[in-house]
Amino acid sequence: MVKRGLREAPIKTKLLAIKSLVIPILEYATQVWSPHNKNLIKNIEKVQRDGVKWVYRLKKRESVSNCMTDNGIICLSDRRDNIDIQFLRKIEAGDYKVRLKDYIQIETHDHNTRGKTVSWQHRVNPWRYSYYNRVRDKVATNTNPSNDH
Repeated sequence: MVKRGLREAPIKTKLLAIKSLVIPILEYATQVWSPHNKNLIKNIEKVQRDGVKWVYRLKKRESVSNCMTDNGIICLSDRRDNIDIQFLRKIEAGDYKVRLKDYIQIETHDHNTRGKTVSWQHRVNPWRYSYYNRVRDKVATNTNPSNDH
């Protein structure tokens, strides 16, 4: 719809449309649905990159990296990382009324058998790609996420 409606629009207008209409849809509620599969990440990034190619009328094989850098467009995976970290910090600061204990299980499942501690090992971990597991390592390495999104 954006491409059809803005076919003959100037570059500035097309870029504004991509930044204000398309990218927010690609970022909406990423704490819930953020992909972990490389193919899914690649497909979502492709939507943004195709949008930038359309704005600048680049050919199929031309790189969009310079256009993205020049216009302050950050790849979506980096933006999702920043959004995840900001969201967790807001929860910790009390900006959102969320009880972390209801959603994050920090305790371990240990069982003591005659002086030996046995940790439960699960073959399938349904929480492996959950928000908390995705964010906990990022928080340790990123102390000041950018606020542009």
